[in-house]
Amino acid sequence: MATLHDCGLSIKIAFTYCKTTLLMTTDDRTKLISRLLALDASAQGSPDAIADRAVWLWERLANRLIPLIGQMGFESLYARAVHFSQSECRSISIYTLGQETGFLQKLREDLLCLEYDIAAQCVTVLLTRFIELVAAMIGEALTGHILQSAWDEHSARCGTRGVSE
Repeated sequence: MATLHDCGLSIKIAFTYCKTTLLMTTDDRTKLISRLLALDASAQGSPDAIADRAVWLWERLANRLIPLIGQMGFESLYARAVHFSQSECRSISIYTLGQETGFLQKLREDLLCLEYDIAAQCVTVLLTRFIELVAAMIGEALTGHILQSAWDEHSARCGTRGVSE
């Protein structure tokens, strides 16, 4: 299956590549996240655009994972992912459970203070670490299904039209 759309990337291709088991390597995940962040070429260079896109990706993951692991479980994994990402991304604030400011609001504020390329790199590293933690906890196959259900809609949101080969 090929998918054509205005954004220049097929999320379906990334998931179809691993369709039988939905198993993805860390490198596959990193590439997928980078592609999802770079979908809208007209938004390249805009700190608001990268922050908005990052928050959207995190919200979609939260919507799928919180029913499985709870709000505290999700935020705990997020805090752990931030900790593991600090060597590559010191600009993302450490998150502690129970903070007055929600983690997505704080992440957005942190990203708006960075140049586009650095913000994109930080989001990619942070999401990759988070997904690795989730996969270790619930397994690769379920993680793949969750990523597909959470992020596959992004292509539709961006004006995708499916075309069979």
